[in-house]
Amino acid sequence: MTRPDPQKQRRQRVAELADAGLSIREIAANVGASKSTVSRDLAAMGINTPAERTAEAVAANRLTGEAKRQHFCDRLLAKASDALDVIDVLGDPVEAKHRAVVLGVLVDKHVAMLRTIDRPNDSQAEAVSMLDRLVVALENSVEPEQPGQQVWE
Repeated sequence: MTRPDPQKQRRQRVAELADAGLSIREIAANVGASKSTVSRDLAAMGINTPAERTAEAVAANRLTGEAKRQHFCDRLLAKASDALDVIDVLGDPVEAKHRAVVLGVLVDKHVAMLRTIDRPNDSQAEAVSMLDRLVVALENSVEPEQPGQQVWE
């Protein structure tokens, strides 16, 4: 008569407890083994540990967060572009300056968000180009008091 293999019995119990959703620490206490033994058993059986499931969930949420940031970033750029179009046609220098401040904030936030998103530099170049156009539009919308005087400091 052969004796049952204690390792097989332990692994079977570890698998049952893992399927029940217990943590590695709880499984280890239940079967009377160390946490590293339980981790090794789970890995040998190809069972994801609760920690691995958590890591997978975090990775999925990170992707969702990146998509949200990308969408928000695109909206900021669209708003900045709209503000630049309005500045181009304004005749009032004070209103142009107020809108330029808003535009500067929008572009600044757009560029800051781009740094958190792995994206080619063409979007950053587009934002810098927009700032260059903003400066030209502002200089053209306000006449200096004296020839050669710089309007914006």
